[in-house]
Amino acid sequence: MVENQNQSNKKYLLPLAIVIAGVLVAGAIIAVNKVDLSKLLSAVSSPQQTNNPQATPTPTPGENSPGAEALAKCLTEKGVKFYGAYWCGHCQNQKASFGSAAQYLPYIECVDKTTGQLSEVCKTAGIEAFPTWIFPDGTKQMGEIPLQELAQLAGCPVQ
Repeated sequence: MVENQNQSNKKYLLPLAIVIAGVLVAGAIIAVNKVDLSKLLSAVSSPQQTNNPQATPTPTPGENSPGAEALAKCLTEKGVKFYGAYWCGHCQNQKASFGSAAQYLPYIECVDKTTGQLSEVCKTAGIEAFPTWIFPDGTKQMGEIPLQELAQLAGCPVQ
């Protein structure tokens, strides 16, 4: 009878070990990357909203807005940086607002697809949430930003 109870308990050990290992790995990733998970999650779930009533609406994905290519190239020329992560829906939305001109954006991928770790470039830049825009004057904005506001923040001509 005792042998049956021991065998019954053993079947729970492997799943329990897997759960514990997962928790330890997640904790180690957060600790090593020194990412403030609460800030990251809050920025992803509720990006900064702008109060600019003149901001142009975000086009639907794949649609080119007027001047999107010129703006993307201007942002790059001005030294603006757009930090994001491949899994970030808000980053994808921001890229989609440029349509096919997204290829000209000064985009920096912050998360290694293989390891899931934050890159050194993004650690050094102090990136805590995605998307994050950093402008030449040092201004840092998190969340999706309408194209017209991006142009104003970067000093690019509004088209």
